[in-house]
Amino acid sequence: MIKNFGFKSRSIDEDGFTLVELIVVVVIIGILSAIAIPSFQNASDKAKQKEPAFLIASYLKAAQAYYTEYGMLPQYTSHLGQYVSVISCRRNYPAYCKNNPSRDYTTLN
Repeated sequence: MIKNFGFKSRSIDEDGFTLVELIVVVVIIGILSAIAIPSFQNASDKAKQKEPAFLIASYLKAAQAYYTEYGMLPQYTSHLGQYVSVISCRRNYPAYCKNNPSRDYTTLN
């Protein structure tokens, strides 16, 4: 008769994952993230490209509204103040624009 010296035999219904299963899951997550991350970056780039086009379109609509009301094209950004706000930071580095308030170019100040 063989004695069991305190070692438990492994039963089939033990809970847990094998190393192969964990490696497969990590590889799948890696593949999915390799596909998803560039698409998220492309979406951010597209949004940054669409913002100037949206601003120009709103400035054109404001100029059209000014022309309709006054019969002449606006000469200054302050003429567009009642139709749209022209707010800008004229510095070339974003850190300055984030820390300092932008100037409103539609006011007469």
